[in-house]
Amino acid sequence: MRQGRTVREGCQPMKMVKHRAVTISRKREMEVALEKARAGGPSGEVEEDLQGLYAKSQTEIYKPKPVVDVCSELVVADRWLIPTLTGKSPQERFW
Repeated sequence: MRQGRTVREGCQPMKMVKHRAVTISRKREMEVALEKARAGGPSGEVEEDLQGLYAKSQTEIYKPKPVVDVCSELVVADRWLIPTLTGKSPQERFW
């Protein structure tokens, strides 16, 4: 979702490629998963972590869920502003 797009429901990937680890933490996660697969595999075969690639026609623009209006008040406690949720409507807000 790096470009603000999501895969349409029911679409199959056009191509499967090996997952690329860009960050150190992702590389570590992949190494741990590989170690677990080696330890748990009966015949020693290790399945690679594959990532599906989709065409632009298989995706749609991401639409976030609508925001529910939740009113909140700020309470000052020990020099920190802490939001507290209330059931007041937007017209009853005084800030």
